[in-house]
Amino acid sequence: MAPYATLLCLIGICGLFWLDRRDRWSSNANFIPFFYLLIAMSRPVTSWTQAPLDASTRADSYMEGSPLDRSILIVLIAMALVTLWRRRETTGALLRRNAPIILFLLYCLVSVSWAEFPVVSFKRWVRAAGDVMMILVLLTDRNPEIAFKTTLSRIGFLLVPLSILFIRFYPELGRTYSSGGRPMWTGVCTDKNALGALCMVAGAVILWRLLNLRDIHGRERRAQMTALTAVFLMVVYLLPLVDSKTAQMCFIFATIVIVFRWLFRQHWAMFSFTVGAIAACYAVLILGAGSGALETIGLDATLTGRTDVWEQVLRFAHDPPAPVERHSPWLGAGYENFWVGERQIRLRAYGGNQAHNGYLEVYVNIGWMGLIFLGIVVAAGYRNMIAYRRINSDLTRLKLAFFVICLTYNFSEAAFKMMSPVWLMFLWATLSTPAPETVPVQDPERTPTPQRTSNRLVVSPFSPAVRVKRV
Repeated sequence: MAPYATLLCLIGICGLFWLDRRDRWSSNANFIPFFYLLIAMSRPVTSWTQAPLDASTRADSYMEGSPLDRSILIVLIAMALVTLWRRRETTGALLRRNAPIILFLLYCLVSVSWAEFPVVSFKRWVRAAGDVMMILVLLTDRNPEIAFKTTLSRIGFLLVPLSILFIRFYPELGRTYSSGGRPMWTGVCTDKNALGALCMVAGAVILWRLLNLRDIHGRERRAQMTALTAVFLMVVYLLPLVDSKTAQMCFIFATIVIVFRWLFRQHWAMFSFTVGAIAACYAVLILGAGSGALETIGLDATLTGRTDVWEQVLRFAHDPPAPVERHSPWLGAGYENFWVGERQIRLRAYGGNQAHNGYLEVYVNIGWMGLIFLGIVVAAGYRNMIAYRRINSDLTRLKLAFFVICLTYNFSEAAFKMMSPVWLMFLWATLSTPAPETVPVQDPERTPTPQRTSNRLVVSPFSPAVRVKRV
């Protein structure tokens, strides 16, 4: 039965690509972030030929990594650097408009100097810098909106059907067990939370595209609607099956922002919803207010053991047992260096290799200074997002959805880290985005004189949004 299901799945994937062939990349360079995001939203390349690792094995390999995976990522990052260099005028202006994320990365690089394992920390910092490069490749495209939505849609067309195939017909690839012995559906990912994040991100993009098909008419509209509806139904099928409560909750937030477009036309409505969603999640998940709300979403008072993890992580940070070194509250243990060495061995029974809270994870790795820099990135990113509303209000709703998703998702999962789908979408949503290129209307009676064209950025001093014009 499995071979027939595989053949049917491959035919279906090809059909999805054929039905959604209207929007095409304007540059082949978009294949670089496509493959990078494909790896980030699924599993490392070396894991495709073997069953997902259990929690203890993943903890052992967390520090060493894989030479093959490292080589592939280095090649992709190098290709992204070459692409950005070729677009250096556009890239330079974007970097100047997005100074907070550059400062955040520079501070993370400086923190490598006091890390216990600086080589490990530096390698992970390179991947974090690669995240920003991949998003910049999409943003410096001639039409950033088409580059992004086509890239994410194609990733969804591939990974969502394959996840269902793996879960149903290849359990050695699509299923595993947690450290407590509970079965988990992982699909193309390494664990259920990663699969939930994939469904959440792909589902939000596809739902947004479905509601914006009004500009297309005729046969092309029917074809795209067929493809997008099919994948969206797969996402709706997978989310309850995966049983990732955090992903389900965040997907509901994203659906509210995307569906009720009339509600988010004003700045005050966007701000109110953002603050309200973050405050509600903080009160319920962190302060423990409203135990009935936790029971409604299927969680207990300990958030499935997360509160115990938080307590142990803080104990190892402030008053660790020998021979673990004490953590510096202001500077942290060094970028992505808390969960290595003796700490990882001692804490393996509690949290595996993360604190299950993004803000706590930032604190233990790069301290209060890291949280301050992250806060600046969030504030500047929200300002960029609101400024872009004057250029494209429909796309801003998707940006707002990912902005809210990231800030709420990190209350119960650690996603402010390299190659996390949630972090990558946050970068795309908050980095200052150029406006799409517009072709000037020409007089049909005149024959245009061939001219050499180039991309030039015209930056308004009154807005953080960057506009690209053809001259």
